Amino acid sequence: MNFASAPTCPRVAFRSPTGVQWRCTRPAMTGAARAGVICLAGCALLLVIALMRADGDVGSLLVGQMQIAQRTKFDAMPLPQMNQSDIKLLYGFPLRNHRLLLYDSQYPGKWLGLMAQVRSKMPEFMETRWTNEDVRALLPDHRQWLERYDSLRNIQKSDFARVLIIYFHGGCYMDYDVTLARPLAGSLADLTPVPAASLTFVGSVDTIMKQSDVEKTATYRIRKGHPESPVRVANYFMCGKPRSKFVQVLIDMIMYRTNFDVREDYDVLWTTGPDVLSEAWDRYEGGDAALLPMEAVKHRGTGHWRS
Repeated sequence: MNFASAPTCPRVAFRSPTGVQWRCTRPAMTGAARAGVICLAGCALLLVIALMRADGDVGSLLVGQMQIAQRTKFDAMPLPQMNQSDIKLLYGFPLRNHRLLLYDSQYPGKWLGLMAQVRSKMPEFMETRWTNEDVRALLPDHRQWLERYDSLRNIQKSDFARVLIIYFHGGCYMDYDVTLARPLAGSLADLTPVPAASLTFVGSVDTIMKQSDVEKTATYRIRKGHPESPVRVANYFMCGKPRSKFVQVLIDMIMYRTNFDVREDYDVLWTTGPDVLSEAWDRYEGGDAALLPMEAVKHRGTGHWRS
């Protein structure tokens, strides 16, 4: 809420294309009251001018105070918390590339070369590493999400963590073993028919299954006879804007599906993995989500999570 725009008089709120607006229900001010308000405004203006002369830039000072108050410790690079005005954007997407390091102190050595290749394809992005405690620190006001996160297996925590990070902070998430065929900015620029600036979520097609393979998925116990969507959406790559509606759908689905027991590997795919994104994509009608083609994003270590 923009408190600066909320009047102190009795008021009602209504929605407009630019957000929540306020209307006063109080009658017009008297001449004496109006004069008092003008006097106070003049004093406030003089105070602002004095501060600008003393400190150079009041706006920068306030932003700096917000960063200090809201900063959280990270494993590598500190991320200014929820201060989106200070984060550079690409088509409205924060220029952050999030990596998970939930339990280890270093990235797996065999993937460092691929990670370096990705950095060369998105040089404008800042890479941020997240530990398990960093993810938990996102959820002080979402107790149910935190309790569910803590109850999951490690691989499910990894799936859920990436979705939570994109929901709260926006930016992109990639597995260690993902490569890009071309600079990400170019792939986003080529999205059609919806321009990237109008989107709040961009994922990637993992595979398009044959009809026979689709039918086989219905035999898994947890699916109860319902086959997968033929378009499987990857969860090893995703980009979003903070509080994206599509990502909210993902969180809701994970919260529902993780009520079911995991008895085999496929159950992980269904409860927190790619099937969550695939089914959300199949049903979502928001018009603000898009998928990059399979050739844009490649997953080099398919299935290694099982070991």
